[in-house]
Parts: sequence; structure tokens; C-alpha cells
Amino acid sequence: MSFSDIFGGSCACPAGFSRCAGRCLKRLDVTVNYIEAESQCAALDAHLAVPRSDEENQCAINASLDRPVWLGLTDVVTEGQFVGADCCVVVPSNSSRWADGQPSNRRGEQHYAILFPKEMG
Repeated sequence: MSFSDIFGGSCACPAGFSRCAGRCLKRLDVTVNYIEAESQCAALDAHLAVPRSDEENQCAINASLDRPVWLGLTDVVTEGQFVGADCCVVVPSNSSRWADGQPSNRRGEQHYAILFPKEMG
């Protein structure tokens, strides 16, 4: 699962997208890895969602329908420095938005952010 995000503004969202907190979101209902999710978003002229505020984060949680989804945050370039797919935001690894013990970079292989709704534990 992944989210596609198109910049907000006063214009209507593209077909299939819905507006929340000024952003246009669309949940892609295909289980894929991060790279494929990124590619699917690019095909829609969009990018993976990058929540920048508590309100946008809640929009992503609500739209996830209690299923895990990829977010547009990666630390591929610099370990521990998560940069947004829109290149506009850096989320420090000590942010309160991370679950306890995260990001863990388990076995040196975790470089992408996934949203797990709280109900999933």
C-alpha cells in the first residue's frame, strides 16, 4: 500500500484524490515495495505522501484504513536523516512521530518510512 500526494492549493484535486489538510491524497490499493510505490505515484504525476504537520499525519492515518502504507520519507542518502519525496522536509530520527525504537535501520536495510496505524500495534 502507498499514498500518492499532490500539492495542495485552491484547485480541485485530480479525479480519485481527496483533499485533507490542504493536500490531495489517494490511497493506492496494491501491495508493493517502496520503489514500486514511488513509481506508481510518479505515473500519476504525484509523489508518496509526506506528512508535515500533525493534521497531515492524521489525514494519512485516517486514509490508511488501518493498513500499513508507505510514506515519502527515506534516509538512503544520509543514514538517520529522513528526507521527504518532495525534497522540502527533513524528519530527524528523534522526531516524536516515530514509534518507540524507530527508526531502527534493522540489519542496515531499513531506509524507507512506512505508516503503521496505532491499532496495528
